[in-house]
Amino acid sequence: MIVAGGIILLFWGVGNREKKCRRIAVLVLLLVLIFFLIGLGIKNGLLDRLYHTASVEVIQYNDYSGQWGKLKYLMSPDGMKNFITGSIGKILYIGLATYGLAYWGIYYVLKRCRSLFFAIKSKVLNREDLFWLFLLLSSVAQFIITVIYTIWSSDEENDRLDLFVHGRYIEFIIPVLIAIGIKQAFDSKRLWTGTGIMMGCTAVFTWIVNNIIGSSISGMPNVHGYFMIGMSYLIKEENFRPIPFLWKAWLLGSFLMAMIGLVITACKKWRIEWLLTAVILLQIILGLHASEHYVYIGNSYGYGDIQIADKLKEVLEADGKERIIHIYEGDTPYIEQVQFRMQDRKIDIWDAREKDINPAKLQEGDKLILAADSKYREIFDKLYERSWEAGHLCLYYNP
Repeated sequence: MIVAGGIILLFWGVGNREKKCRRIAVLVLLLVLIFFLIGLGIKNGLLDRLYHTASVEVIQYNDYSGQWGKLKYLMSPDGMKNFITGSIGKILYIGLATYGLAYWGIYYVLKRCRSLFFAIKSKVLNREDLFWLFLLLSSVAQFIITVIYTIWSSDEENDRLDLFVHGRYIEFIIPVLIAIGIKQAFDSKRLWTGTGIMMGCTAVFTWIVNNIIGSSISGMPNVHGYFMIGMSYLIKEENFRPIPFLWKAWLLGSFLMAMIGLVITACKKWRIEWLLTAVILLQIILGLHASEHYVYIGNSYGYGDIQIADKLKEVLEADGKERIIHIYEGDTPYIEQVQFRMQDRKIDIWDAREKDINPAKLQEGDKLILAADSKYREIFDKLYERSWEAGHLCLYYNP
């Protein structure tokens, strides 16, 4: 967005005939650059302060600075192929997650930018049109960031569907496109033609995505629905099958597109604009459904993990000589939340996937943290006098 804002300022400065306005544009651009560099320094300082115990790989994975390797990969033939296939998955998500409204919004933004192009040719710039160029550049930039960050999501080895059909990193711009899309759909004289085209396009995208999934080695049976929450309403994690699920998601998305069309048609025919609140009501109902499935349960378990850290602080000795050990068996590393809560103490990780766990290596006074469903719990229930379970984890200790 900063880059997009800089480009708009450049356009405004170059297209303005007044020297004073050009000087203002240059001054603002310099200020933006200065504040950007200051912000970058603050960000790096905070990362060093908050994540000083984390590995370089973990920090780079969660920061833009660690994405340069993906940009180099993008320049290769395989990288370009993955970029195109990954883009199809994200475009499908945008359409189905917004019931086609984001597509309407993109169409309107492109129309306004087209008028800006002709205004530049005629040397008559409209300041309002510059806003639409900013919106277009911001949307494209966020979309490209999403695709590059998940550039390997369409590889044969990838087993996670939510990385391929991804809904993160574009969430800032999606609400704006939905709002603009409602206006465009309401004003359109070809509402049902546009709705039919969107249904057809999303059907083609679904078919392409399913073909990619079918040709992969893994079949992408793993799904973290909260990363594609706008399409997750029909997900059943048990015995998850991605190809049937995506066709069901397309049917639901097409049904919602038709519902939006009916609401807008009724509003225009009988002039009862308040019916548009049905769109808001639909979003609220679907949002509550998704929150019940992912957010609320995650909040309670996340709070439980924090309680593990607080309990650990209670049972640790003041001299800080005791070891804190976590046996990691795979899946989500919930221990990270405990380590984040206890930045002054290091938690040693024993990876059960790489080597066998030998209980005899535990020393007197060691505090042990296992996953709540760990296969080692029966063993350590006999070795420790006390255990304390909360959230995803269980703490073992001797008084």
